[in-house]
Amino acid sequence: MQAGLQVSGQRLSPKLSSVTPSSVSRAHVSRNRRLTQEHTPLHPAELRQTASLKATLVEEALAAREELVQDKSTAEKFSWTKAWYPMQSIKDMDPKKPEAVKLFGKELVLWRDGNGTWRALEDLCPHRLVPLSEGRIEESNGTLMCSFHGWTFDGEGNCVNIPQCGNVDPAAEKAACSNKRSRVASFPTQEKQGLLWVWGESGPTAFIEAFATPVKANPLVEKWPEGQYSYLFDNYVRDVPGTIDVWIDNMTDQSHAIFAHNGAIGPPSKDLLSKGGLRGQPATVGKEPGDGIRYQWGRGDDKGSPISTGNFVYTPPTFNGLPSGGTPEDAPRSLWIYTTPMGANSTRLIINFARRTDQAPAFKPKWQDALKKKLFGFIVNSRWMGHLNLHNVDDGDQVLLHKQSSNYRYMKDSWQKATYSPATTDRGSLGFRKWWESFGGHGPEYLDTETAIPDPRPATDPNRRRDLLDRYAQHTHMCTACSGALKNVRLLQQVGKYAAIAAAAVLVIALGRGQQIVSPITAALTAFTAAVLYARKRLHKLEQRFVFTDWRHAEIA
Repeated sequence: MQAGLQVSGQRLSPKLSSVTPSSVSRAHVSRNRRLTQEHTPLHPAELRQTASLKATLVEEALAAREELVQDKSTAEKFSWTKAWYPMQSIKDMDPKKPEAVKLFGKELVLWRDGNGTWRALEDLCPHRLVPLSEGRIEESNGTLMCSFHGWTFDGEGNCVNIPQCGNVDPAAEKAACSNKRSRVASFPTQEKQGLLWVWGESGPTAFIEAFATPVKANPLVEKWPEGQYSYLFDNYVRDVPGTIDVWIDNMTDQSHAIFAHNGAIGPPSKDLLSKGGLRGQPATVGKEPGDGIRYQWGRGDDKGSPISTGNFVYTPPTFNGLPSGGTPEDAPRSLWIYTTPMGANSTRLIINFARRTDQAPAFKPKWQDALKKKLFGFIVNSRWMGHLNLHNVDDGDQVLLHKQSSNYRYMKDSWQKATYSPATTDRGSLGFRKWWESFGGHGPEYLDTETAIPDPRPATDPNRRRDLLDRYAQHTHMCTACSGALKNVRLLQQVGKYAAIAAAAVLVIALGRGQQIVSPITAALTAFTAAVLYARKRLHKLEQRFVFTDWRHAEIA
């Protein structure tokens, strides 16, 4: 990728900067020098012609520069607010409780009304500016009640009840509810592929624009026949530190996986980096802002012949697809990740992996894994166990990308100048950054830009690492599968505790009544107590996997 041209502090796209005014001027000067050398001494008339040529060339160079500036300033940009964003897995939402979320730094509340429709309002009661997400849903009519003074709102944000007025003067209540100042901003919503999607804008035209715009969900799932595909990971949601661009950039670069995810997806493969290694193809940037990019990489042999290929597709604003086993249009397997911009320093990841059961056979596990699956299938195949495994993958990135996001925020040069990308596997990142600058306008505008300051504490600070890798706050508390499993794990620990105490008490009583120390009864009680204590220890370790695990790369074997 060419570095581009700086104009008024802005970087022009490589396409526009491939022929710059400076290069035009150098060509013109060189041409003029040749003319002067070939016609020395010049006739006065020729001198006038040369001077006229110089003036013409200067005008052409200035016109070229002006055209480049105009092209840059008038280039169509992607509208981040006029798009759909996945906010939450519907199976993890409680229809009886409101849920707080964020989009572009704006606080929203999600809830289901009396008609069974999921709604999104600004999380702000107009009465005293308290969060509506702390309220409750009225069972009688499905309206959302503010817990501070009981003001109640319907799905469109209209205030329908003010107890302080209605109980005294119904006419005054009607007038107050009709006043636009009592309304709450409402955002369009719809369900798609098991997710609740929210439109990025509110207002009178938002609903018209929203339902005229398709949701950019995984197109492969739309094509796959119903009942002929299965999920390995199903809408795993995690709130991670860092801006969406570093997470999207991270997905384009699959060469990082064998290092950042060492221990989570297997050890680094020396063979992968030797001989043919990984090779990236030039990324394709779409012609329209909404086209995004496509990128392909491959693993080659020592002669450069391809062994396997991988694909990456980014469709703005949130879809990141990694289809495998075919082209992006007909692949039988797909990993896809949505990146929802929660705030200026936070991103919501929603991860899925599915395959067509009629075309893509399941990966054959090692015999040890196959045995575990046969004996403990109810655990191995559980949704929560899949989420715990994904935590390990995410943890390998989080501290790195959090700091990367902070460094990018304060870098003085452009991304191309501040970073160095010499490998072919960098081409995906280069392609995304080209789209990000040319069409993306460097990302959406956030309401919390000033307050969402990256954590200044060093990575060695244990409290900072706990915040960055807090699995409970980032995932468990809002996942029904994981929160339920955590509750059961803690319950089993308590049961084990009392069982061990009871066994120890029985053993003491038996010994006190003359039971021999070496006997079948004492041996059985001792073994039972030891087994229970060991099980509690294992359960405690499992509990920590739902809450916090300090992932340090230097300590991963």
